[in-house]
Amino acid sequence: MGLYAAGWSHAGVNTADKPMANLLGGTGQRLKIREIKVGISVASTTAPLFYLVRTTARGTQTTTLAGIALDPADVAAVGTVDSVWSADPTKAGTIATASIDVGGLAVTAGGMIIWTFSEDSPLIIPATSGAGLAVYNSAASGTTTGTLFGSFLWEE
Repeated sequence: MGLYAAGWSHAGVNTADKPMANLLGGTGQRLKIREIKVGISVASTTAPLFYLVRTTARGTQTTTLAGIALDPADVAAVGTVDSVWSADPTKAGTIATASIDVGGLAVTAGGMIIWTFSEDSPLIIPATSGAGLAVYNSAASGTTTGTLFGSFLWEE
Protein backbone atom coordinates (compact mmCIF):
# COMPACT_ATOMS: atom_id res chain seq x y z
CA MET A 1 0.00 0.00 0.00
CA GLY A 2 1.26 3.43 -0.94
CA LEU A 3 0.97 6.86 0.65
CA TYR A 4 -0.55 9.73 -1.32
CA ALA A 5 -1.13 13.43 -0.70
CA ALA A 6 -2.95 16.39 -2.23
CA GLY A 7 -3.29 20.02 -1.16
CA TRP A 8 -5.80 22.79 -1.77
CA SER A 9 -6.25 26.54 -1.28
CA HIS A 10 -9.31 28.84 -1.11
CA ALA A 11 -9.23 32.62 -1.37
CA GLY A 12 -12.19 34.86 -0.70
CA VAL A 13 -14.74 32.40 0.70
CA ASN A 14 -17.45 34.34 2.51
CA THR A 15 -20.19 31.76 2.95
CA ALA A 16 -20.92 29.84 6.14
CA ASP A 17 -20.97 26.02 6.02
CA LYS A 18 -18.93 25.93 2.82
CA PRO A 19 -16.79 22.94 1.82
CA MET A 20 -13.10 23.69 1.47
CA ALA A 21 -11.99 20.28 0.17
CA ASN A 22 -13.50 16.82 -0.33
CA LEU A 23 -11.34 13.68 -0.60
CA LEU A 24 -12.93 10.85 -2.62
CA GLY A 25 -11.77 7.34 -3.40
CA GLY A 26 -14.34 5.83 -5.75
CA THR A 27 -15.66 2.28 -5.70
CA GLY A 28 -12.43 0.35 -6.23
CA GLN A 29 -10.38 1.30 -3.17
CA ARG A 30 -10.87 2.27 0.48
CA LEU A 31 -8.78 5.24 1.56
CA LYS A 32 -7.10 5.23 4.96
CA ILE A 33 -6.64 8.81 6.12
CA ARG A 34 -3.44 9.47 8.05
CA GLU A 35 -3.39 13.26 8.33
CA ILE A 36 -5.43 16.34 7.48
CA LYS A 37 -4.01 19.86 7.71
CA VAL A 38 -5.99 23.11 7.53
CA GLY A 39 -4.46 26.56 7.87
CA ILE A 40 -4.73 30.29 7.24
CA SER A 41 -2.30 32.04 4.89
CA VAL A 42 -4.18 35.38 4.79
CA ALA A 43 -6.21 36.27 7.89
CA SER A 44 -9.95 36.86 7.53
CA THR A 45 -12.23 39.10 9.60
CA THR A 46 -14.00 36.15 11.24
CA ALA A 47 -12.15 33.22 12.84
CA PRO A 48 -12.76 30.03 10.85
CA LEU A 49 -14.29 26.94 12.44
CA PHE A 50 -13.53 23.71 10.58
CA TYR A 51 -15.52 20.48 10.63
CA LEU A 52 -14.65 17.04 9.24
CA VAL A 53 -17.80 15.71 7.60
CA ARG A 54 -18.51 12.58 5.57
CA THR A 55 -20.03 13.19 2.15
CA THR A 56 -22.41 10.92 0.26
CA ALA A 57 -22.42 12.61 -3.17
CA ARG A 58 -19.58 14.39 -4.92
CA GLY A 59 -21.42 17.49 -6.08
CA THR A 60 -20.45 19.23 -9.31
CA GLN A 61 -16.74 19.89 -8.98
CA THR A 62 -14.87 22.45 -11.07
CA THR A 63 -11.43 21.94 -9.54
CA THR A 64 -10.00 18.48 -8.83
CA LEU A 65 -6.51 17.49 -7.73
CA ALA A 66 -5.11 14.00 -8.27
CA GLY A 67 -3.30 12.41 -5.36
CA ILE A 68 0.49 12.48 -5.59
CA ALA A 69 2.38 9.31 -4.65
CA LEU A 70 5.02 9.88 -1.97
CA ASP A 71 6.98 7.05 -3.59
CA PRO A 72 7.25 7.73 -7.34
CA ALA A 73 7.39 3.96 -7.95
CA ASP A 74 3.82 3.52 -6.63
CA VAL A 75 0.85 3.31 -9.00
CA ALA A 76 -1.28 6.36 -9.75
CA ALA A 77 -3.58 7.44 -6.92
CA VAL A 78 -7.21 6.43 -6.81
CA GLY A 79 -8.03 9.26 -4.39
CA THR A 80 -8.76 12.76 -5.63
CA VAL A 81 -9.44 16.04 -3.84
CA ASP A 82 -12.17 18.37 -5.09
CA SER A 83 -11.76 21.96 -3.93
CA VAL A 84 -14.20 24.11 -5.95
CA TRP A 85 -17.79 23.30 -6.90
CA SER A 86 -20.68 24.77 -8.86
CA ALA A 87 -22.92 22.49 -6.72
CA ASP A 88 -21.52 21.49 -3.30
CA PRO A 89 -21.07 17.86 -2.23
CA THR A 90 -23.86 16.32 -0.16
CA LYS A 91 -23.11 16.01 3.55
CA ALA A 92 -24.09 12.86 5.48
CA GLY A 93 -26.36 14.91 7.77
CA THR A 94 -25.92 18.43 9.07
CA ILE A 95 -22.61 19.81 10.28
CA ALA A 96 -24.00 20.01 13.80
CA THR A 97 -25.16 16.37 13.88
CA ALA A 98 -22.77 14.49 11.59
CA SER A 99 -19.31 15.96 12.06
CA ILE A 100 -16.43 13.65 12.94
CA ASP A 101 -14.34 16.39 14.54
CA VAL A 102 -14.14 20.17 14.81
CA GLY A 103 -11.30 22.64 15.19
CA GLY A 104 -11.10 26.41 15.28
CA LEU A 105 -8.32 28.86 14.52
CA ALA A 106 -7.62 32.41 15.63
CA VAL A 107 -7.71 35.19 13.06
CA THR A 108 -3.97 34.95 12.47
CA ALA A 109 -2.06 34.12 9.31
CA GLY A 110 0.10 31.06 9.89
CA GLY A 111 -2.34 29.26 12.17
CA MET A 112 -2.87 25.57 11.42
CA ILE A 113 -4.88 22.58 12.63
CA ILE A 114 -3.42 19.11 12.13
CA TRP A 115 -5.65 16.06 12.56
CA THR A 116 -3.58 12.87 12.79
CA PHE A 117 -4.86 9.29 12.59
CA SER A 118 -2.61 6.34 13.46
CA GLU A 119 -1.66 3.50 11.17
CA ASP A 120 -3.58 1.16 13.50
CA SER A 121 -6.71 3.35 13.60
CA PRO A 122 -6.94 5.38 10.39
CA LEU A 123 -10.05 7.30 9.39
CA ILE A 124 -11.58 5.30 6.51
CA ILE A 125 -13.36 6.46 3.37
CA PRO A 126 -15.28 3.42 2.11
CA ALA A 127 -15.12 2.18 -1.48
CA THR A 128 -18.63 3.47 -2.16
CA SER A 129 -19.70 5.74 -5.00
CA GLY A 130 -19.87 9.36 -3.79
CA ALA A 131 -18.34 8.60 -0.38
CA GLY A 132 -15.84 11.19 0.73
CA LEU A 133 -14.47 13.19 3.61
CA ALA A 134 -14.80 16.96 3.49
CA VAL A 135 -13.40 19.88 5.45
CA TYR A 136 -16.12 22.50 5.94
CA ASN A 137 -15.70 26.05 7.24
CA SER A 138 -18.81 26.91 9.23
CA ALA A 139 -17.95 30.60 9.72
CA ALA A 140 -18.46 33.29 7.08
CA SER A 141 -15.38 35.46 6.73
CA GLY A 142 -16.85 38.95 7.14
CA THR A 143 -15.37 42.00 5.42
CA THR A 144 -11.91 40.50 4.84
CA THR A 145 -12.32 37.02 3.37
CA GLY A 146 -8.75 35.76 3.73
CA THR A 147 -7.19 32.62 2.27
CA LEU A 148 -7.45 29.11 3.69
CA PHE A 149 -5.35 26.10 2.66
CA GLY A 150 -4.84 22.48 3.59
CA SER A 151 -3.84 18.97 2.59
CA PHE A 152 -4.78 15.31 2.97
CA LEU A 153 -2.35 12.40 3.47
CA TRP A 154 -3.79 8.93 2.87
CA GLU A 155 -2.93 5.32 2.21
CA GLU A 156 -4.27 3.22 -0.63
